Amino acid sequence: MLPLCRRPLSAIAARWPHPPTRLSPTAFSAVPFITQADLDEYVSPLYARNWRIFSDLQTLALQDGLLERRNENVLVLGKKFSFKKPWTQLYAFLERVDEIARDENRSPKMTVFFGRRHRPHVVVRTHTPRTLSDDAYTPSDVRPGLSTDDIRFAMRLEGDSEAPAKPGQPVPTLDLIRQWQQSATICPPSGPESPDTIGPLPPVNDELNPRAPCTDEDFQKLLVPMYSRGWRVAFLPLLSDSKKFTNTLTLTGFFRFNALSASFAFLRDIVESRAQSPRPDLHFQLEAETLRVQLVYPPPQSTLLVGHVTQAMRIERLFEDTYARFARVSSVHPFRNNDGAHHPRSVAELQKTREEPLRYYHLRYNTQNQSGRRSRTSA
Repeated sequence: MLPLCRRPLSAIAARWPHPPTRLSPTAFSAVPFITQADLDEYVSPLYARNWRIFSDLQTLALQDGLLERRNENVLVLGKKFSFKKPWTQLYAFLERVDEIARDENRSPKMTVFFGRRHRPHVVVRTHTPRTLSDDAYTPSDVRPGLSTDDIRFAMRLEGDSEAPAKPGQPVPTLDLIRQWQQSATICPPSGPESPDTIGPLPPVNDELNPRAPCTDEDFQKLLVPMYSRGWRVAFLPLLSDSKKFTNTLTLTGFFRFNALSASFAFLRDIVESRAQSPRPDLHFQLEAETLRVQLVYPPPQSTLLVGHVTQAMRIERLFEDTYARFARVSSVHPFRNNDGAHHPRSVAELQKTREEPLRYYHLRYNTQNQSGRRSRTSA
């Protein structure tokens, strides 16, 4: 008996509507936006299985094989998938994503999370970079949106899931979706791009004490060369178990690939080496065939240790030794020069990112959540 995710799509015709026909590019190399009939027939069954349409920040995009920097909110169709057995179910799922994405010519955005307290999960988002509304046919009306190609991708990825349809959020109307699309914000780029110079990778010294706090000398010898390779370190406001944003120690790396399968293989190698101490939570964000790797050390960890830096160095060495031939060559850099707060050159500069939050709206979010909980309790 084939696994659920491997059964042919024709096997689910009795429970699912037939997927819409794939669209071909029309005027201005765009495809038509979804219609109300598409929402009623195809998106409603997806909503019953926890798919949602929402706005998402797009920072990178592939255009004709070239990587471009973006900074805009786009409409996406997405869902969160959780797995009880990450070593079998999750990787089989990623292989399925790769297979369907190549077949449907999609470049999905994915967030993969491996934590110590929570079940591993993947959030998948898909959208069409160039859509054209059915009532306007000028180049200025071409913009990111949703098409039946995205619905096909979602239906095939959902496969013949036996999960019963259940009541949930109502599917938004086409008018509401168009309002969301028109109100999507496009933010201007901030500052010049980073320099091209890449420093030599420092050797990993296994004789160093991984529990020793990093000194200013360690910053200069180990971290500064990593900055030129797209790494950064800072205390970032991340959502904690208490549903509040707290400043959390993170090291973040950025890797370009020319295929989804290569990025998935790299992700798996990183996860399988996670048993080393100190053991971080792992966040992966895949967008436009680039992989952002985040090593997260939740509170009460408040000091950058030598072991944290050597873990990042081993990941960079793994990429350089094994995956460099799968790398995408481009002039797009992961971070801007004005992101200097994430490139501290001393212990004091790193602690400054912990004492002075980088995103003040997170503090407002915490305050609003606390006041909301108090009002519900009093009610």
